[in-house]
Amino acid sequence: MKGVAFFHLQKTGGANVKRNIKLNRFGLCTQVDGIEYKFKDQSLRVASNRIMFRLQAKYVFGHMVSSQLLAYFSSTFGYQYDQFAILREPNRRILSHYNYLINLSCRHRQEKHGVLKNGKIVSLSEWVKTYPLVRNNMVRFLYERLSNTVNEMNCRAFTVDETHLAFVVKQLEKFNHVAILEKPESMDILYKLMNIFPIKRIGHSGTPSVTKNQDLEFLSQADVNDLDMILYQTILRRQA
Repeated sequence: MKGVAFFHLQKTGGANVKRNIKLNRFGLCTQVDGIEYKFKDQSLRVASNRIMFRLQAKYVFGHMVSSQLLAYFSSTFGYQYDQFAILREPNRRILSHYNYLINLSCRHRQEKHGVLKNGKIVSLSEWVKTYPLVRNNMVRFLYERLSNTVNEMNCRAFTVDETHLAFVVKQLEKFNHVAILEKPESMDILYKLMNIFPIKRIGHSGTPSVTKNQDLEFLSQADVNDLDMILYQTILRRQA
């Protein structure tokens, strides 16, 4: 018997997976958002120990790092677990994230994520240019978590390069499945391998993101997703 680990990248449809795990496997899942421990200046060792006191669930999902999973699954499944994730077309993912942030009711979170400055919502173009975590966020996220270096990065605002991309591509080869959000057949494979029946297919708040062609064109020209795009296209080719 193996555990199941789902790495949730922001705005890639992971909320649907979480809901469906809970609906299908009530009482057998837990959420581990490892990044929160970083902001509280907790070490990976301490974070891992905390996780071990959680419900010994088969399904774990969230923004965790690999070392946390090893600690979590060690006693229950003997370090054995399957890994899953979802990727999304990079420009659409950024636009979805921006729309999500500007519609938050929490001004503190808006300021923290750079969409609110001096009491006003910034434009998409300004946010992309000034907020350091926009650029190649999928590669950054996966590198931090799969290399267990999330606590060593400066608030995740480091610059990823081809070396980080190569590491992520190599690590994803070990995953049981990396789904593509835009491909229904790829998502169906994800649910099948995770032994989950998709009951609900809704977003974070149930409100669809507004996609404007001019925004997508701007993001394409801004070239903030060069490495994310390579990663996305690489996984697409693997599934062709």
